[in-house]
Amino acid sequence: MEYLPLEDIINRLQKYTSFVIVRHPIDRIISAYKDKIQSRGPSRMRKIVKDIMEFYGIREDRRLTNDAGTFWKYVEITFPQFVSWMVRTKSNDTHWQSFRDLCFPCDINFTYIGHLETIDTDMFHIFNELIGTELALEVLKNNPRLNGGSARDVASLALHFKDLTLKQLRELNAYAGDDMNMFGYSPLTL
Repeated sequence: MEYLPLEDIINRLQKYTSFVIVRHPIDRIISAYKDKIQSRGPSRMRKIVKDIMEFYGIREDRRLTNDAGTFWKYVEITFPQFVSWMVRTKSNDTHWQSFRDLCFPCDINFTYIGHLETIDTDMFHIFNELIGTELALEVLKNNPRLNGGSARDVASLALHFKDLTLKQLRELNAYAGDDMNMFGYSPLTL
């Protein structure tokens, strides 16, 4: 909406039905780590991986690759390293940035706030209010990605948390604390 005049934006925010779907902030951080750091996602992540390497004093070793400039693809950044870097540098990439700073839930009076963990029932409620029960059921039936939202993957949590220190877990919970409080999520414990 940033391309609209301010008057149009205000009008739409006041008159339109709006909703946002949130996810447990720690799950977002794990997902970002797996998709963007561990698997080396889009090439724009190169700068972030290089920032993490610099943070830990990891130097490029060109003997590991013949392709100049690709060393960053072969360095293993662990989840605990990522967490410490993210917390200490207060990195604000959109993949792990707080919802407060990304979606402005304190400034926008969303009509509905749904949770990814309960997306099936949340979307049914939203669609039911907007288009009625019969159409809501039809939409959900024909869009399986909206039906049966992903529950927290306990195995993934265990894998990524097994090497975190208690201090890192506390820092991670503090980093994501505002979002957890705002949307009714609990901090994670070891």
